[in-house]
Amino acid sequence: AMLSAFGATIVGERTAGYLEYTNVRPFVLPQTGLTVGIPTKRNYYDTPVESIGIPVHIYLAPHLMRKPAEELLPIIQNIVEDYDGPPTLE
Repeated sequence: AMLSAFGATIVGERTAGYLEYTNVRPFVLPQTGLTVGIPTKRNYYDTPVESIGIPVHIYLAPHLMRKPAEELLPIIQNIVEDYDGPPTLE
């Protein structure tokens, strides 16, 4: 949402997954009583995101991901200032 609304540079790591299927409704199977979830909506994205997550522009090293936000802000500001955008295939 931040990228499409504001053109934000996304920094960090991929999310663990994203909701391609939403509005999951419980449905009880009559024979077993087992409850399963049936989605009523599907979101279509440009690239696969289910169990992959949303890609970022700038990946942070794993040791930085564990730092508190107040320590990360100056590091991220420097990284974003030097960022020229994704590479092109020209």
